[in-house]
Amino acid sequence: MIRRRKLMSSKKPAIGGSLRRLRMQVNRKRKILFRNRLFTLINLQYDTAERMPEPVCWGRVPEPSHH
Repeated sequence: MIRRRKLMSSKKPAIGGSLRRLRMQVNRKRKILFRNRLFTLINLQYDTAERMPEPVCWGRVPEPSHH
């Protein structure tokens, strides 16, 4: 019984720490992916704006504040 309690008490904080680390890593990856997606979208929009003859509102997109 004592061994089990010790194992439980020692396991729980380690698992929590690892979960937090994993979450941080996942969040970082998500942020990077989100940024890449935004940049690709902006680039695509700029390409379409350049190709299209009439002026399009894509010019104001670069700052991702309202996204």
